[in-house]
Amino acid sequence: MVPVKKESVVDGENSFSHSYQTGVLNIQVFAYLGPYQDPSTASPAQLPQLQMGGGNLFYSFTEPFGVSGITYGAQWSATMLPNDWQPVPPTPATPPPRRPATFSACP
Repeated sequence: MVPVKKESVVDGENSFSHSYQTGVLNIQVFAYLGPYQDPSTASPAQLPQLQMGGGNLFYSFTEPFGVSGITYGAQWSATMLPNDWQPVPPTPATPPPRRPATFSACP
């Protein structure tokens, strides 16, 4: 799950790189773990994990202290083609983004 918008670059690096080869993109470290997490020690296990409940797949997380300039969202595609992605609309199971935010992986 990658945030859909980042307004600035993290620590002068390309925010979509993973220069420490930890398996976690710099943007994911900032968006899900916060600006105080050392990206060289980040682990994929620290990221929001896919969950299942009530017949829905979802991610649930709380935006970390000190994070700003990120727009969180979810998209779905029937074909997985680059131009065939649609936003997942909020439903009772997926409230509008706020802290904590929950996004469904299926419409």
